Amino acid sequence: MKTLETMDKSYYKQGDKQTLVNIFKDDETHETQEMKVKSWVSKLLKADEKYICNIERLGGRTNKSFKVTVHNEDFVVRFPGKGTDEFIDRNNEKYNAQIAYDLGLDSETMYFDSKTGFKICRYIKGAETLNKGSGKEIDNIRLMAEGLRTLHCSRKVFKSDFNPFKSINFYERALEEVIGEVSQEYKKVKAQCMALETKLKRLGIHKVPCHIDPLPENFIKVGQDRIYVIDWEYSGNYDAVWDLAAVCLECNFTKVEEEELLKSYFKGINIEEEKAICEKISIYKIVQDMFWCTWAAAKAARGDDYLIEYSKFKFERVQKMLKEK
Repeated sequence: MKTLETMDKSYYKQGDKQTLVNIFKDDETHETQEMKVKSWVSKLLKADEKYICNIERLGGRTNKSFKVTVHNEDFVVRFPGKGTDEFIDRNNEKYNAQIAYDLGLDSETMYFDSKTGFKICRYIKGAETLNKGSGKEIDNIRLMAEGLRTLHCSRKVFKSDFNPFKSINFYERALEEVIGEVSQEYKKVKAQCMALETKLKRLGIHKVPCHIDPLPENFIKVGQDRIYVIDWEYSGNYDAVWDLAAVCLECNFTKVEEEELLKSYFKGINIEEEKAICEKISIYKIVQDMFWCTWAAAKAARGDDYLIEYSKFKFERVQKMLKEK
């Protein structure tokens, strides 16, 4: 498509990445945002605005993304969220997303600016974005297991490793840069979480390419038997069971639903292997809530107020899981 091949980068010279990050305001109307999207897409793709239409806001907790029709083709245009330049390695995301595309797991990226995080990819036709409700349906549990197994068993290697314990420390430092020292209550709970690393090492951590943030909303279903996995911002090489635990946690699976996920993913495991996996899942659920709690608190401290309640919810659930363990 010619307009994509002739992307005009000269518009970055005046506003650079700060312009792209701060382009939208919280109190703007849909019409105002639509005008801004059309203007930026027109500039960057050198496309006449009359050929840009059907602008639709999509979901996402980190960035602002829109479905946009350009010259009768549908694309997803992503504007980087506030603070993402501090927390996300866009070179890592770009590299890993290409691997995911090569594996048939993601749509084609037409443009990716590693400096800004601005991205344009093809819209997946016939897409059904899963959610906490639809993610609990048996057929969808099996599809999510299939998508993750394709990734984990691919023998590919992502650009960098993921370590949740180092990441928790990173986000805590980012939080303290704004608010000062964290509370004693937080330190106590964090210490209990960090101690779980020893148990995980004992159980064994075999690194494979992982999504790291497999919310149900990051699974896109097409038809009855095709699954895509999107949003590779936090991806890295780590333990496959992390991704399985995340699906269980974010979909709020029952015991039966968790068993269905494991059965679909492993296609037969012995009792001893299953016991070890279930123990790791229970540990990873705690570590994940601590990880995302600290991530959200660091972002909230920088102005993302909508994440305050999310961070509190994660922290309280960590406390509950630790008491029950």
